[in-house]
Formats: sequence, structure tokens, C-alpha cells
Amino acid sequence: MKATLFRCAPLLVLSAFAFGQSPTPPEHIPVKNLPLSAPASSAKGAVSSPDYSGEPGIIQHMDRVYQVEADGTGWRLLTTSAQVLTEGAVKQFGVLCIAFASSSESVEIVYARVKRPDGTVVETPVSGAMEQPDPVTQAAPFYSDLKQKQLPIRSLSVGDTLEWQAKIVRTKAEAPGHFWGQETFFEDAVILSQSVELRVPKDAFVNVWSPTLKPTETTAGGYRVLRWENSQLKPTVGKEADAEKEAKSKGVWTPEQELEATQGKLPMIEWTNFKSWEDVGGWYRGLEKDRTVPDEEIKAKVAELTAGKTTEEEKVRAVYGYVATQIRYIGVAFGVGRYQPHRAEDVMQNRYGDCKDKHTLLASMLEALGLHPDAVLIGAGIRFNEAVPSPAAFNHLITMVPVDGKDVWLDATAEVAPYKMLMYSIRDKQALVIPSTGVAQVERTPEKPPFASYQAMHAEGSLDKDGTSNSRLSITFRGDDELLMRSVLRQLSPAQYDQVVQQMSQNIGYQGTTSHSEVSKPDDTAEPLKISYDYKREKGGDWDNYRILPQIAPVLLTRPDDKMPPVRAILLGVPRTETSTAEMKLPQGWGVELPEAVHQRSAYATYDQTYRFEKGTLYTERRIEVLQDKVPVSDWKSYKKWADAVDLGNEQYVQLTGQGGGGRRFDGIAHRDG
Repeated sequence: MKATLFRCAPLLVLSAFAFGQSPTPPEHIPVKNLPLSAPASSAKGAVSSPDYSGEPGIIQHMDRVYQVEADGTGWRLLTTSAQVLTEGAVKQFGVLCIAFASSSESVEIVYARVKRPDGTVVETPVSGAMEQPDPVTQAAPFYSDLKQKQLPIRSLSVGDTLEWQAKIVRTKAEAPGHFWGQETFFEDAVILSQSVELRVPKDAFVNVWSPTLKPTETTAGGYRVLRWENSQLKPTVGKEADAEKEAKSKGVWTPEQELEATQGKLPMIEWTNFKSWEDVGGWYRGLEKDRTVPDEEIKAKVAELTAGKTTEEEKVRAVYGYVATQIRYIGVAFGVGRYQPHRAEDVMQNRYGDCKDKHTLLASMLEALGLHPDAVLIGAGIRFNEAVPSPAAFNHLITMVPVDGKDVWLDATAEVAPYKMLMYSIRDKQALVIPSTGVAQVERTPEKPPFASYQAMHAEGSLDKDGTSNSRLSITFRGDDELLMRSVLRQLSPAQYDQVVQQMSQNIGYQGTTSHSEVSKPDDTAEPLKISYDYKREKGGDWDNYRILPQIAPVLLTRPDDKMPPVRAILLGVPRTETSTAEMKLPQGWGVELPEAVHQRSAYATYDQTYRFEKGTLYTERRIEVLQDKVPVSDWKSYKKWADAVDLGNEQYVQLTGQGGGGRRFDGIAHRDG
């Protein structure tokens, strides 16, 4: 499922405008129109006001008001005033765009006007607003009622102030009787004043979470009113901003920053009237109810797929493989369809669906086998906040089913994910497991893939006396790289494989030509993915000095630099094994000076590389084991010591020796390629 399918509804969050920038403001803008954060104080030691003269624009105020009703309907009012100081900002603000869900929301642009420096005002008639599909819906395969109301702004020029207000009314509750939402104050522009106001019926339950921001609270007209205020007064361009960015780039990250980088940033403000995760699970269970019951067609298909299979796991593998590869993914987000799946029999007939639909069909087939699968709501790229139960935590749905007494997690949406393989973004992550009966509860998905991850490369070839090598290269993938490669290859015809393999070969540093590519079936996920091809290279390495490089895979692990010490954990990727073996037959009578073997161990990875020369053939073997997924920033020097010892990222040349080229003698001393 695309991230938008479980958007924070009913309260869609307003996107921030990104200002275009120019080096200096136009000279004709009067200084008096450049707002300051506060008057300069006359007190001793007072700091002068920030210099905003280099800013592309100034947001003078940005206010967002949310009013929710007990039945889940409501409205939000967006009000903004911004001074436009560059041509880039004019282009950015030149069209007002308001996102909304057309099946359950309506948009009224209250006003849009331009105030000029001389005091004149130019109104833009709101009747000129047009509805357009939201850009996310134009990225196939995805279909949705998400739209934008767009209004071109009249006569906006550098130096003007744009003022606008829009009201978005929710006419139909996304979940009857429930409401939820989230907000974050913008920090990427100068904002003199910004506020968020939440109005809820005074007798209604609401869980409000804003640990770093304390709201003021009042009551008005039967509503409990919570209001948060903020500003962002630091310049975003210029010497002061550059100095702050430089200081931040050198500061060691806090644990919270590390979490934000890997799991996402929590909103500053969240609210919900769901009282528990059990309640959220009960809500989704109601949407899914009766839609997974298998009909006769589904039962017949299950019998066909499992014919001859004797074990429970074999049968589950068979139905998972069918749903994953034969039911194509299409995102569908219309009205309640953002949350409610289609019936299993409809998905079966359509042969397409989103993540909810694919789970529903898979669950139906598993029920036909006599099993009891659970729906699992999860957020890919969304930081889970256990303190705020709401659908905003999720944008994806997968399946969990007990097989032979053990819980098995399945994601049929990925289409080419091997059995039990979850994408990296949803591994080791809290998710809401919703059984068909019983209590929904938060559980954590598996931390690792269901098998040992590895990549193996083998090259076998020969080198002639003119420096041309002809080889056969084979690369085998198992793990996250495999899933990525399968996804790419599945979209191609076999006739396109040569072109893709040529590009892949160049991307890993092999600049010769490829041909005769062979690729294992992308849909055959029971076995690792294997790619093999012929490879021709003329005068590779340092041929002028008769030095060659073994045809082994590049090492992509990070190597720290003393001049730029890391400020955050060094990410090594999923623990895995990378092996490379190469055989290169040399012209008769030629020899080599073998580099020294390398054997190095650390707490984070191991590195072993050996060379041998037998019967005219150079053999190279390398094995790298990545033991941890990251190196804490506090231990980067220990990791660097290991990386330096193996000269990570550099490969040793092999010096050729012997009689060749008309009896000419050539030899030399091998050293690392700097």
C-alpha cells in the first residue's frame, strides 16, 4: 500500500512551502517591509534583531484551526500571510494549492489577495479555483480521490505580501464516531508567528500528546479549545544560518536524532479519540468483517495450488506465492476504500488490489486451509508512537499466520518477496496485530530476514597477451538486494536484460562490455536470484605497467575519515556474508607476484582475502562478514582501525611477470591502488 492510503484523516496536514532562493534581495524592496523578529532592546547586553535581508521570503503568520465533532466530521481553517522577496518565492507562491479528499471533503477558498508595498491590494477571485488530481495519484499504479484545489494568484511580484485563507470541511467521517490528527510547526523558513488550534466537544474524550509544547486551554461555545503557538525566527540563509548549519554538521547526534534518521520524526502535536490500540484493532476488524470468507472459487483455487503438497508450510508457501506474484499491486484509495478492503472473491476476479486487498485474498485462502490469519497494520517509514492510538500510525497492511505452531509474517504486496521475507522498512518495527476474534495488540515484526543474507560473485576467464580479458561472471543475491533486483527485473522483458546488466556491471566498477545475459526467473523466490553474463575488458587495471585487478565484487562499506569524523552511527546494512572468487588464466609462460593475504577481524566485520597461482591461473578469494548493522559513533575509531588495516575500498594490483611481448621482460612490485 502506498503511504497515502492511510493518510492522517480526517485532518490532512498542510504541506510547507519550499522557498526558491536568490543570493541577494532585489534592491528596490523598501527596508521597512522586511519584518524583524522583535524590536531591538535597549537593555544592556541586548542582541540586535536577526538580519532577514537575505531571506527568499518571510511568513508573517501561519494559523491552522481544527474543529472536530463527536461523529468524526469537522473542518479546518488555514490562514497564511507571507512576504515574497525573490523570484523563486514568487513562482512557489504563484499558485495556491489545497489538498483534500474529494469523496469526503470540500474546500472553500475564503480569500486570496496581494498587498503591495505602496498599500494597494489586488484581490484574486476565488471563483477561478480549479480542482486537479493530487500529484501522488499520477504515479501509477495508484488511483485515489485525493485532489488539490488550485488558485493562480493574480499580480504577485517580488516585495508583495500574499494573504490567503481556506476552509476544508469534512462532510463524511473516515471512521464514524472517531477523529484523529497530527501537526508539526514548520522550521525551514522564517515564520514570525504560527499557531495550531484544536477544538473538540467539551464533553468528548480526546487524547492529546504534545510533550515539548504546552497548549493554552479554554472553553468556548461548547468546545474545549487547545492552542499552541510557536515561531521560527532564525535566518535560514546568510552567515548566521551557515554558521549554525556548520556547527550542527559537526555535532555528535543525540539518540533521538539517530531514531529520527532511521525510524522517522514524531509529530509535535497528536490527538485521537481512540482510547486504546485494542479499539483501533476493533475498528479495522469491523471493516474487514466477512470479507475474508472463502467462496467456492477460492476453495477450488486453493485445492489446485496445494495439490500434492503434504505439509502445512508447503501449502502456505503455495498460496502466498500465488497472491504475491499473480495478484498485481494497484493502489486504490477512494473514500472508505482508503481503509476498507474489497471482498476476497472480488480481488480474485479482478486479479489486482492494494495491500489490504492482497491481505484479504491471502487470508481467505489461508482460511480455506483451516488456518487463522491475522491482519497486521504497520507504518513503513512512520515512527510508531505507542502513546497515541490511531490509524495515523499506519500506511501498510500485512499478514501473520501460525504455521506449524510458529508465527509467520507475510507481505504479499511486495510481489517478489521470498516467503516470510519482509522489506527492510517494516522489519523490527511495532505493528498492530488484529485477530479475527480476540484482542488486538501491538507486537514487533522480525528483526532479520528468514534466511542468512549473502551475495556471492564468481568470475572465470582468460587474459591474452594484448591485455584483453574474456570472462563469465555470475552474481547470486539473497536478501534485501535480491528483493530490489527482482522488483526491477520483473518489470522487464528478457530482451531488455542485456541492457540492464550492462548498466549494473558499470555501476559496480566494471567498465567493459557485457553480453549473453542470463537471469533466473524473478518470480521464483524459493531460490536465490542469479545473474550471469559474458564480460570483455580491454587493457583493464594498469595495463601500461602490466598490473591487473582481480575480477571480484567492489566493497561498499563506509570507510571513516579522520578529517571528517562521523557524527552519527556508521550504517553497515543487514548482517550478511559477501564472497568473491575469481579465476584468470594467463598467457602461457606468464607469471605473477602475489599480493600479501589479508586477514582482519573486528567486532563489526571480518575481512579475508587470499591469492594463489597454479598452473598458469591466478586465483583470488575474498570473504567479508558483516556482523552488526551499525557502528555506534562512540566506537568509530575501533572500526576505522579495521577499515584501514584492510585498506577498505581499495583493491590490490597483481603484478604480471614473465616472458611476453616478443621476449620483453616486464616485472614490478605490487602495491595498493591509491
